[in-house]
Amino acid sequence: MADFSPEQMRRMHDFAEQLAELAEHQEDQWKVQTTDGQIFLTMMSPTAPHGLNVMRLRRQIEAQTPDAATLSDTNMADPVTGLTKIPDLLVMADEDTDDTAKAATHVTC
Repeated sequence: MADFSPEQMRRMHDFAEQLAELAEHQEDQWKVQTTDGQIFLTMMSPTAPHGLNVMRLRRQIEAQTPDAATLSDTNMADPVTGLTKIPDLLVMADEDTDDTAKAATHVTC
């Protein structure tokens, strides 16, 4: 993992947020994520089988764990590394939904 100062991480995060705002206005949809000191732009067009797998997994989790929040395509900032991810499926305790900086488990298909 890249070794950045808190100021460098903040600047990278701010720049990624600016890119995300620009990406929202493009014809094609893009995701903006920060990983290991780099900013990644990826297309948001999962295949039908991929989307179905995420949907089925989400339904199973909701049926078996009613006190958990299951969120799709939600920004998740790791409080330790400062990296921003947009997992396909994010599972966290309902009481933690007001503070997404708290620990959460994510499953990416």
